[in-house]
Amino acid sequence: MKFDCIWPIVEPVVGSYQKEELELLAKTAKGCKQVMEIGCMAGRSTLTLALAMEGGTLTVVDPFVFSTSSIEDFYKTMKKCPPQIKWSLLVQLSQDLEYGQIGVQEMIHIDGSHDQEDVLEDLIFCSSMTYTMAIHDYGNKGLPGVEKAVKEFLGNDPLISTPFSAKQWKISE
Repeated sequence: MKFDCIWPIVEPVVGSYQKEELELLAKTAKGCKQVMEIGCMAGRSTLTLALAMEGGTLTVVDPFVFSTSSIEDFYKTMKKCPPQIKWSLLVQLSQDLEYGQIGVQEMIHIDGSHDQEDVLEDLIFCSSMTYTMAIHDYGNKGLPGVEKAVKEFLGNDPLISTPFSAKQWKISE
């Protein structure tokens, strides 16, 4: 589904993701059949992923203890999920996931704990299961743990990867 069709569906859902960020997330997930999301709040980014995937399996991990949204808010949002998406919710901390519990993913979206140690643990764990990771709040000065963890994970080698945020990246077709 094109983002112009996704945006009107996800715009009313509570969440911190801005339109530009969701557009980049949708482009990254387009065509993926196996996606995992860590942290979902009310499901704004989750529904974006589901609509962009157009089919496949979406696994969501969130303990619903840090969020201002409730699990009921999430379930309400996911009623808009297309039937061709098989989604599941694991109500637990991402740090409690075990290898083999999830399996290989085409893409993993990380927006769980913003604590540096937790983000780093998520990055290390997820890097063994995917080749594409999207990390929310990189570059957010109010959440320095995310950027510090990403830089620690990548090291100082610019040939490995160049992290960016959607606000720094011009999105074009």
